[in-house]
Amino acid sequence: MFIDGDKSHMSIRALANFKDDNFKLSNSENTLLYTPNNPGGVGVGFASSKLVLDLILNIKSNKEEVTDRFDVQGNILLKQEYFVFQIQHYKGFNVRNTSINDPGIFRRDISSFVTSLSYLHIFNSEVQPFNHIQTGVNNNPKSDGSFLAGSYFNYHRVKGDSTIVTESSKDLFNDEAQIVDVEKFAVGISGGYAYFLKLSKKFHVLAVLTPGFGIHFSNIQTETIRYKADEPWEMFAYANIVLGYNTPKFYMEFHAENVLDFWTLGYGNKGSMNSSKLKFVFGWKFVKSKVKER
Repeated sequence: MFIDGDKSHMSIRALANFKDDNFKLSNSENTLLYTPNNPGGVGVGFASSKLVLDLILNIKSNKEEVTDRFDVQGNILLKQEYFVFQIQHYKGFNVRNTSINDPGIFRRDISSFVTSLSYLHIFNSEVQPFNHIQTGVNNNPKSDGSFLAGSYFNYHRVKGDSTIVTESSKDLFNDEAQIVDVEKFAVGISGGYAYFLKLSKKFHVLAVLTPGFGIHFSNIQTETIRYKADEPWEMFAYANIVLGYNTPKFYMEFHAENVLDFWTLGYGNKGSMNSSKLKFVFGWKFVKSKVKER
């Protein structure tokens, strides 16, 4: 179902990845920034015209303040329906109040788990399928674009052995912000545009922008109380630019990607997440492909 019979559409991939995933807890006057260490990683993957699956392993360059990181990401293409999924688990974060003169501390006990699934419908059936662009299916497409519409689901859990608010900022946040464990379930809709630009026979660019909005259901445990977020709205935005080089035997890609997510927790507190990623991919095709002129 996800792997066609054409071996020229299949490849193994080597990846180098730089990913900065941070999240924030804020009120009207103060913002706590949670940033993991060791943003670099390397990985391997498999790709076909319908399925991409990449496994990223973290490079632990900071041996004293290590963030344990695990990332799996992939996408599936079924005709004009495009699905993207990811699973990530990080443990160990730098925490700093960006609103005051705060040097910050490293908290080994704070962990973050995220799993997400997003769906996009590609309205223009003539546009080169996303997976073909990103997996080296070499059919020499023309420049074209398409409007997009879809939906998304994500689950995000953050927890610590004690409140995730640092001791130096404890008095700057109310009791409802002294979070020990928070679980957020979110669903929403998105829409946007994608454009494929053919620069030459081998070089191309893909740009995608999809903002969205939705509702979330959050359960929050503080040091003293448990409550549910009383303001369910959240906003979401995804942007990705891919520069590709494609030959009959191998392909290379450079990705610059950013995901923003903003939500309210109630009682004057807000949360947000920012995921920025740079990725280089080298793919080697099982069988040399033939270029189809268009």
